[in-house]
Amino acid sequence: MTTSKKFITVLKFGLICFVVAITMSSCTGWVYQGLVEKGYAVSAYFKNNDSQEVHLYRQGESNGPDNKVQPGKSRNVSYHFDEAVYTFTAVAFRNGAVISTKTYDVEYTVNDNETERYCSLTINYPW
Repeated sequence: MTTSKKFITVLKFGLICFVVAITMSSCTGWVYQGLVEKGYAVSAYFKNNDSQEVHLYRQGESNGPDNKVQPGKSRNVSYHFDEAVYTFTAVAFRNGAVISTKTYDVEYTVNDNETERYCSLTINYPW
């Protein structure tokens, strides 16, 4: 058997394995559920009700252009964790300093199939 025929045989085998794996996961959902059951999601909706721009973000992050929120505007961020977090500390930062923090309790909702654990927080500044 020539090298090109061996390559084509290996390629066909790989393609068949790929199709079988995709078919099984789409029929039973086992791949999707296995990944989601290990994860937790927190969706944070940050709203700036102040008259000045402010950086709004989760404690542990740093301020930057992506988390600067203009007066009357908002930003929505999804956080994904491997393990459950039960508190979420929001930070307000302006003019080179943290001006305020507030800690929220995180209570997860589990969907009917018990495949997703998620929490939605609305964080209005000033708190």
